[in-house]
Amino acid sequence: MRGGFTLVELLLSVAIIGFLSYIVINAINPSLHLAKAHDAKRQSDVLALLNATNQYTMENNALPSSLTQVPQQICTLAADPCTSIDLSMLVPEYIADLPADPLATGDTVGYTIRTDWRNRIVVEAPMVETVPSIMAVN
Repeated sequence: MRGGFTLVELLLSVAIIGFLSYIVINAINPSLHLAKAHDAKRQSDVLALLNATNQYTMENNALPSSLTQVPQQICTLAADPCTSIDLSMLVPEYIADLPADPLATGDTVGYTIRTDWRNRIVVEAPMVETVPSIMAVN
């Protein structure tokens, strides 16, 4: 009688190792953790933009002049000329720098700002990855 493993034992061992590997990879899942980190930054940025805009509004008794009910992309400080809404008046008095979405490219920071029908300020992050939406309303 020869020692060794049968084909069934080998297949069962490979299946168990594969199943355990699948569980470990899904538990770690770096892409999901990165997406959640991006969304957490977006939530923080949206709140920072809303707070800075609220402070500006309270001190100047007026909303920034170019705010409308149509969502507008916020320009970066380097955008010249700004083709969307320019919130450079908030920097550095109300916010140290305009925050940018982790996936934003071009001349916008990746966030939108508008007023709603009650004239409240609404800041949104349209490029969310793990949640349905990220929005802040004053």
